[in-house]
Amino acid sequence: SFKGTSLSLQNPDASDSFFGNFDLYLSEAFWGVIYLAAILAVLALMILLSVYCLQGKLLFLGERFEERHSESLLRIPVDPGDRGMDFENVWITTKDNCKLHGWLVKIDGEHPLDCRTVIAYHGSGGCVQSRLPQIEFMVKHIKVNVLMVDYRSFGKSTGSPTEKGLYIDTMATFEYALSREDVISPDRLYIYGNSLGGAAAIYLASKRSANLKGAIIENTFKSLATILDDTMPMYAAIRPLVLSMRFPSINRVGNIEAPCLFLIGKQDPVVPNSHMEELYQ
Repeated sequence: SFKGTSLSLQNPDASDSFFGNFDLYLSEAFWGVIYLAAILAVLALMILLSVYCLQGKLLFLGERFEERHSESLLRIPVDPGDRGMDFENVWITTKDNCKLHGWLVKIDGEHPLDCRTVIAYHGSGGCVQSRLPQIEFMVKHIKVNVLMVDYRSFGKSTGSPTEKGLYIDTMATFEYALSREDVISPDRLYIYGNSLGGAAAIYLASKRSANLKGAIIENTFKSLATILDDTMPMYAAIRPLVLSMRFPSINRVGNIEAPCLFLIGKQDPVVPNSHMEELYQ
């Protein structure tokens, strides 16, 4: 045993070598963790930037009708005329030079000035063609003229979708309606909006109530932030970092002076009923 102890003492560098290798291992592990963390941080930043830059396309789901239904265009109605309705193709140039397309559909057999007209602001998906059944129901059964125009990037409309752009399009459509005194009576003018279109209608009504006979709001949200928190609570912590669009309808609805009708569909899979209830209150 003394001999073994003597051998151990004769090689003092062994312990130094062990601890040196251990320190090297710790150093390599440390920098490995740092390297991995840096990669994850870069990936997270790229995801956040992508969501920030692409949220317009994620929110505005407008479609090019001809592209989606190219194989069935000969079999399905593509404009109100195919459903036997009197209509005009409408083109509106916005103040930032986007060209918006839509329809002004009139009650058959009636003088349009004797009828109520509803400006309908549709939701975030589809386009005017995909809402042809809704337009037909409003014209034939509710007995109103309907002006529905696609937002920028929807249907045949040009441009890229943004919150500011939607407000510009909303106002441009309204100003167009006021300019059509030959077919639209300003004393019988209403607006209707559902989902994203509800946010557009609330924005317009909060600024132009004096020019409205009434507003109809269906299943819209208090604000984009609150609907995201309700539907995707796991992202609430990063939401302030990536959300550039607001749509603060809850802050605007109190400024509406025109009569309002609030419609709640209790089976809406996206917007909780509580949003409409708070907007109504």
